[in-house]
Amino acid sequence: MGEGCEIEGRCRLVGAAIVEGRVAGDRLIADELIVGDRGAVTADVHVNTIVIRGAVTGNIVAAERVELAPTARVVGDIETPVLAMADGAVLDGHCRITRRQDELRVEAQAESVAVAAVQ
Repeated sequence: MGEGCEIEGRCRLVGAAIVEGRVAGDRLIADELIVGDRGAVTADVHVNTIVIRGAVTGNIVAAERVELAPTARVVGDIETPVLAMADGAVLDGHCRITRRQDELRVEAQAESVAVAAVQ
């Protein structure tokens, strides 16, 4: 989405997307998201990975990774297993480091195998 582009409402993006314009709404869902230097997102964001160079106002839940570039400005909470934050990036919110989704799946499989072995 190029500079000058504006989207409002609930948005689901498939694959990788780059936001250089403005996105506002309840929720933005994407596989991989890059918020460019001129990009601004005002919504709760649910992604696998996100790289932020612009501004995000809203909570971010990432299954794999959040990367904040030196120009990033985030107002909201972040929940992710991996957070990379460059000098100069601004985070006005809380951060919760979680376990990776693949680790949780392996642990759940191991538990189900252990339960099956006991039975």
